[in-house]
Amino acid sequence: ILFEIYNKAAKNEDNALEEMVVVFNLAQKIVLALGDKTPDHFAHEFLQDAVNTIISEREGLKKQIVFSVTAFNVVLACMVYFPSSTLQYLNSREVLALFFDTWFGFYAPKYNRVFDIKLSSMALLSIISNISTQEFVSLSMENLLTQSGAMISQLMTKFPYALKGLEEKRKEYSSDAFTTGNFDKFDSWEDYDNEDCDADDDQDYLEFLKNEAQSLEYVNSETGIFGSLEDFEDLEEDPLSGSVLDEVNIYDFFKSAIGGLQQGDQNKYQAIVGNLSQEDQNVFVQLMNI
Repeated sequence: ILFEIYNKAAKNEDNALEEMVVVFNLAQKIVLALGDKTPDHFAHEFLQDAVNTIISEREGLKKQIVFSVTAFNVVLACMVYFPSSTLQYLNSREVLALFFDTWFGFYAPKYNRVFDIKLSSMALLSIISNISTQEFVSLSMENLLTQSGAMISQLMTKFPYALKGLEEKRKEYSSDAFTTGNFDKFDSWEDYDNEDCDADDDQDYLEFLKNEAQSLEYVNSETGIFGSLEDFEDLEEDPLSGSVLDEVNIYDFFKSAIGGLQQGDQNKYQAIVGNLSQEDQNVFVQLMNI
């Protein structure tokens, strides 16, 4: 049912960027919630739609931050659970260099949200853990291994500060202040796994997506989001709603990935850590000892 809802929303030819933000948020949540159990045709559809918009909006990827980061996050969610097929797809669409140059060179260093930092860390750790050295070579991505160590260190260093900031925001609010409003109709993901849901439920959720997009349009008109004034501060993180990644322990994820390389692929491990600064090496040691 969720996939049908996504398709109805995503295929609307009148969608503006703010509508696509809502649609792509749904796509990444589906992948991250289902994990490696995500049906192949779901992942392919999400990836294809995200890449199509990345290509069509490539001139604005460093200006339309909210839309662009959200579209990239769909790709990163797919990388976490389907790293090889995701990289191969990006390569087949001739956007592999564009994606990594923009992600590494512009987005990742400026992330403020816990969600973005955690998702990028997971995606990068998944890539270096699951992609063979030969596949890196075939994709002309050998340099990624030498660059990834410093990027992982940077993301993992930022993570506790971002998490502390989010937890402080949560303390400022009480759950009693949270009004469910439109969410009353959407109590859980399981509601949309029920095949008995009728067309009215689909329409209700599409209406919800429309309302979310209209809210973004209002913010756009008031503050310049989706316009020239947009920056990474416009990527808001609701302190009350939580996220699908809340239950992921990123430190365990790191130790599993790096520990696996230490034990099983010393050549790749050395390619990752061999050129790290002393500071970044210390970060890796500290993370492995948490």
